[in-house]
Amino acid sequence: MKDSCLIFFVFIFSNVFAQNENLSDEFNTSNLDATWSLFQEEYFETPVPVTSGRMQMVLDDALCNETCVWWQDSSAGFIYKTLTGDFDVATAVYAKQRTNPNEDVDRWTQLAGLMARDPASTTTGSENYVFNVAGIRFDTPSVELKSTTDNSSTIRAYTDNRNCCRSTDSAYGSYF
Repeated sequence: MKDSCLIFFVFIFSNVFAQNENLSDEFNTSNLDATWSLFQEEYFETPVPVTSGRMQMVLDDALCNETCVWWQDSSAGFIYKTLTGDFDVATAVYAKQRTNPNEDVDRWTQLAGLMARDPASTTTGSENYVFNVAGIRFDTPSVELKSTTDNSSTIRAYTDNRNCCRSTDSAYGSYF
């Protein structure tokens, strides 16, 4: 993971109108602003840089070499905003090499994307989340959909992106 750099570009739109002003972000400062929170920030470099309208989550090479994974009851770091109610998310996600930000990640498993996680997971020890990520999975370009309920993860990975991600399976929620 030495060369990995995860770049997120996120627009969040909420059906709870009072939250709208605090959820969208144009990423027009040099560092992530205070409306964002960090979970297990030891997993990535801080302060979180913003470049050309993109948030960059640069993973710590030593810590993430073996343990930077979301699976079953394992968790790693992530950057988030807290919200309630129904919401829609639109984003463009790029998993790029840190040493060459114009090149896609190119080895083993390096993914970037969005997660909706129950904040009670932190206090109960029982992980509950869904996510949609893109990048490299076991050396193959792919999109991955994961649902974890009470520490039990279910995963779908797609290597043919033309037939990807049109799931309404209740185990995964509704994607796209």
